[in-house]
Amino acid sequence: MASILDDKELCIVCCKKVTNKGVECDSTCKRWFHPDCVQLSAAEYKKIADGVIKTWTCDRADCTTTKIDRKSLALDEILKKISSLATKEDVKESPADPRISNVTVSRDRTQQERKHLTELRNQLEKRTNEESKKLDTCSGHSRLQIYYQNVNGLRSKLHELRLSLATSTHDVLILTETNLNSQISTELGFTNKYDIFRKDRSLDTSSKSSGGGVLVATTKQLRSTTIYNSSNLEVIFVNTSLSPRNNVLLVAVYIPPSSPLQVYSDFAANFEEVMLSATFSQVHVFGDFNIPDADWNAPCSVNVNTPMAIISNVITMFALMQVNQMLNHRGVLFDLILTSSLDVHVQRDQCPLLIEDAHHPSLNCLVPIPAPAVLTYNLTPNPAKCNLRTLHDDLCTFDFASLDAIHDINESFWVLMGTISKSVLKHSPLKKWGFSNFPAWFSRNLKNLIFLKKALHKEYKSTRWEITYQRFAVIRAQCKALAKDCFTAYADHIQEVLPHNPKVFWSYVKNLNRSGSTPTTLRLDGITSTSDQTAADLFADFFSAAFNHDDDVADGPPSTPPSFALLSSIVLNVPEVRQALLSLDDSKGCGPDFIPSSAIKHICNLLAYPLTKLFNRSLFTGVFQYIWKINPQEYNVT
Repeated sequence: MASILDDKELCIVCCKKVTNKGVECDSTCKRWFHPDCVQLSAAEYKKIADGVIKTWTCDRADCTTTKIDRKSLALDEILKKISSLATKEDVKESPADPRISNVTVSRDRTQQERKHLTELRNQLEKRTNEESKKLDTCSGHSRLQIYYQNVNGLRSKLHELRLSLATSTHDVLILTETNLNSQISTELGFTNKYDIFRKDRSLDTSSKSSGGGVLVATTKQLRSTTIYNSSNLEVIFVNTSLSPRNNVLLVAVYIPPSSPLQVYSDFAANFEEVMLSATFSQVHVFGDFNIPDADWNAPCSVNVNTPMAIISNVITMFALMQVNQMLNHRGVLFDLILTSSLDVHVQRDQCPLLIEDAHHPSLNCLVPIPAPAVLTYNLTPNPAKCNLRTLHDDLCTFDFASLDAIHDINESFWVLMGTISKSVLKHSPLKKWGFSNFPAWFSRNLKNLIFLKKALHKEYKSTRWEITYQRFAVIRAQCKALAKDCFTAYADHIQEVLPHNPKVFWSYVKNLNRSGSTPTTLRLDGITSTSDQTAADLFADFFSAAFNHDDDVADGPPSTPPSFALLSSIVLNVPEVRQALLSLDDSKGCGPDFIPSSAIKHICNLLAYPLTKLFNRSLFTGVFQYIWKINPQEYNVT
């Protein structure tokens, strides 16, 4: 199918938009191509556009079937090679007799050929299993994905960092040379799924007032804490507790260029103190040590008066390895990764969170560790999407006249509300309830693109097909662009509705904060709260200024209270109750009875008469229904 519409899709060959002329594959892939990219002549394209050629299919290998079996394709290639070799040998051995030139002879494979093919199949199966084992490092384990980068200043890059983190899958972020201070908050640079630990430059760590500094951000599932604070070094020691007996030590360090030997000695002493204070299953040190002339593959000399010798002694003492081999554009190595694990894989990150500094490439480090605790989701009914038609049919079978036989008005309401609640829950679909790792401004399309990007990345790692990487690159670019658009639209929406609905603003502020919990301490006029009682007293003192206790009471006789009709004299009718039910707001959520407004409005014809009788009984007897007075936490539909 041909089209001249604008912006149809991305051409899978050149990864550019099909804006003017394009042709769509009518087979399973349904992808668009430029005519030039698939070698379509102008005459052929005109026939497709005019409908002379009804269908057109591309000749790409991944179009013939939705899922390609790697082993089948590899085996086909092997069989083709064997067949071609056998054909060549047969041609060489066959005489050039014109009488049998048109005769095709087929023969069965010999026993040796069958044995060779069996060996090839076994080798192919063995290699496939080995690749699968490489992808899944250990059974029951997962990989900790650590991102490291020397950012060369983070002050002006917080907004860019937040947008990049929206589509990032890293578990740990380690940044050096952040150039932050106590007056700059990193809350706006990180999403609420990270715990942030910083060590900014100060007069204790350097004579300079700017530059330097390190930052470690870990996802909240990792339950990380700092365990040591060095006063004279720009270093952070973070303990990541994956389980009671599985603690991982993460260290971020930055040592300025031309630092004296005492700085390296102090780092070695602090590191030794931390290592001896606790037991760690793994240790990973990331940092810029500024030792460019060191050769970490060669044995260290006995001279301890060099920075390389001091760091080498640390490596030897605690059985660490320097695993980073990614040189910068000058062929120099500034950033080191010291680790105690043999299976750590370090590579240059193909999608840096921030623009790379020329001297410091961004690194992606994969560390095999036991899987951390994962937030589980609970399945709960979703009354907002209740099937109203089946709800109505179900309640039509209920005998509302049986409520008149119940003498207790409270019990009558309990039976009615309980019946409606059970029916609503019965006809409501289940939904996952839990904490989402996505920010509030993520659209559904962006989430789906992220899932697709992860799937393509996993597929590329297992197959190494260039076509898969091209698709992954396209989806990755779309994720970045859509993330920026979603954030801009979300911020514009907040500004637009703020004058009319301040509640949205506070939801936006809560989303920016890493934690929406109540603060543990409060301060007023130099007084700090130490308990709930003192916090309440501080609130009372603060708001007491809004009241004036010296107001004079007006003299004179008290005013006559207004007169009201007796409740027993009020009588409601069915049209009034039906109109009140129809006036309910559908946008409001349901209460503790799990009955949404949309359901009440849909079954108002069934409820109008029994509710009218119950309301009139309540007014006549002067009894307010107990079910509407209880604490929502005490409400339970059985």
